[in-house]
Amino acid sequence: MSTIILSCDVLREELAHAKRLCGLDYEIRWVDSAAHSCTDNLRESIQRELDLISDSEIDTVILSFGFCGNAVAGLKTGAFRLIIPKSADCIAMLLHPHAKQTGKYYITPGWLRKGSVWSDYKRCCSKYGEVKADKIFKVMLAGYEHISTIRTESVELTPDYYVTADEMSRDLKLQHEVVPGRIDFFVKLLAGPWDDEFIIVPEHSTMELGDLIV
Repeated sequence: MSTIILSCDVLREELAHAKRLCGLDYEIRWVDSAAHSCTDNLRESIQRELDLISDSEIDTVILSFGFCGNAVAGLKTGAFRLIIPKSADCIAMLLHPHAKQTGKYYITPGWLRKGSVWSDYKRCCSKYGEVKADKIFKVMLAGYEHISTIRTESVELTPDYYVTADEMSRDLKLQHEVVPGRIDFFVKLLAGPWDDEFIIVPEHSTMELGDLIV
């Protein structure tokens, strides 16, 4: 029997590195991060991929997502079990336990590659002008002080990345900083043990909202 991974596509670098570290070459199927714009859209996107699994040899699907606003509630399994991290979101998966802090807008190269609040800011500038965009995003980002890049050993932060992140920080009137992340959780996600840090949804079952209360 075999295992596949279903993951948000902003985690490409982290999962590739975790696969190398644990020596597992599981197939990865990607879900577009744009689906995060709406909880229902994300749930439907994940379920659509699960419904496409018809290979009778696949008995385990590892979900490389956090709860993501309860988007995993209601997911249905087929003839396979589903492994879900007990994590609020991908940020919590990337940071060491209890490292997430208020006042920080976290990014990674993957987030920057796929689009972020900065993309929204630039679209707002094009539509309304910089002065009005600054006023809108001052309200939107009230309470944030830093753009915080999560650095793990899986991704090299190039000089070009720093230039881009610094430009983003200047536009959004925030300070850029780099904070340490982790890759060991992704190794555990792939290789186990799937202990009390994970939810295991049996085959032909539904992930209930109550299962997310940890």
